Amino acid sequence: MAIPVYPIEKFNCSNTLEIKDFEIHRLEDLLRSLDGVVFPHRHAFYNILYITQGQGTHAIDFQDYEVHPERLFFVSDGQVHAWDLSPDTQGFSLFFRGDFIEPYCEDSLYDFPFFHSAYRLPLLQLESIPFQSEIQHLFQHLYIENSNPSKYRLKILRSFLYILLVKLNEHYEQKAGQKLRPTSEVFRKYERMVSDYFLEKRAVAEYADSLNVTSNYLNTLTNKAVGKTAKAIINDRLMTEAKRLLINSERTVSEIAYALNFKDTSYFSRFFKKQEGLSAEEFRRKKTDLFEKYT
Repeated sequence: MAIPVYPIEKFNCSNTLEIKDFEIHRLEDLLRSLDGVVFPHRHAFYNILYITQGQGTHAIDFQDYEVHPERLFFVSDGQVHAWDLSPDTQGFSLFFRGDFIEPYCEDSLYDFPFFHSAYRLPLLQLESIPFQSEIQHLFQHLYIENSNPSKYRLKILRSFLYILLVKLNEHYEQKAGQKLRPTSEVFRKYERMVSDYFLEKRAVAEYADSLNVTSNYLNTLTNKAVGKTAKAIINDRLMTEAKRLLINSERTVSEIAYALNFKDTSYFSRFFKKQEGLSAEEFRRKKTDLFEKYT
């Protein structure tokens, strides 16, 4: 099975050819307009899904999460996701490209723990009624301003989006409490570098050199941040990409091993089974069967 990669324009309910960096829809409207959208799929943008009513399941990178009212889901650029939602589901779905917001705020999207991390939950449950109201108002403001013809529209959207991200980040950190370990700037840079260069660089020392730290110090930082060695973070990124390719394409295991720059298929097969406890083919069969419920 081949999982498509969709640009943000695919989810333009107005069906225009306009190229956009930002979209927001009421979820109930979006669900009615998804003709031709295949699940599971990958995004070439960021997505925040805010559920105000409904039940179901949302799968993000092969992990299933329950859908509940007042729950938000965060899907990063490149992730595979699918959902199975009850007919009465309502809420908002917000889409944006990274360069829509990053050049205009002091934070990188990598600084928000619910994006771009295999070590944080990509969801947030809103339990405080005042905070639920505050977040719902921010989504409503974004929804209204997105249709505003004012020349200040983009500035207003960026401002509200940044406020939304910071508010959600504050609440995410408060809820995580001691579970959310502190991360240093060096660790965040390392995680981003691994995401960008894992195909070319497999040695921790290469990253440590680029970050002007020792390998031992980098290991200390990664253990403090997520309880894993620096090498384990490289391996985790490789495994995520291997799983995406196994589910996202009809390539053979040998072709995937080659695409991931393994020296031979047998080495990739041993690596995959050691990390996952299943062979690559067993994983493909298991997850393909699991994703059938979303198609």
